[in-house]
Amino acid sequence: MLTEEELGIIKKGIKKHIEMELRMIKLTENMARETDDPRLKMVLMAIHDDEVKTSQLTNRSIKEYC
Repeated sequence: MLTEEELGIIKKGIKKHIEMELRMIKLTENMARETDDPRLKMVLMAIHDDEVKTSQLTNRSIKEYC
């Protein structure tokens, strides 16, 4: 069983992780929009899509378990 302090540390880490995911989603979307290189655009959109999926999973998990 976790103590309240340990649970607080975990929640703080998860919150920071979610904030980083949101920044990556915005960053990759903007970079993909601005690039003229179709290969780079494809890579950036793959990263973007992965971040969106991961963010959705993280948020669902948080709602279910926290």
